Amino acid sequence: FLLKLLFAEGVLHLQTCCNYCDEKSIMIGGGESLCSAHGKPFGISFSEGELLLLIQLSTCHLFSELDTYTLSASLLERTQALFTELIC
Repeated sequence: FLLKLLFAEGVLHLQTCCNYCDEKSIMIGGGESLCSAHGKPFGISFSEGELLLLIQLSTCHLFSELDTYTLSASLLERTQALFTELIC
């Protein structure tokens, strides 16, 4: 639900490639998907599979879909840190 809120507010721009070039995203910093060259010092790292999952969660159309996904404790913790970074 936190991802949907960030996405709806326009502060989260998730994609599989960097927002500045065509390289693969490895982190999210300032609400943007970033590669290693454009990464920010306090960016939060995610694997390719985790980024895909975050994209699916942030763009799903039904809240009931959210129950079909399972997040590891580590991914949940990083998602909450992302929320805190972007809202606070």
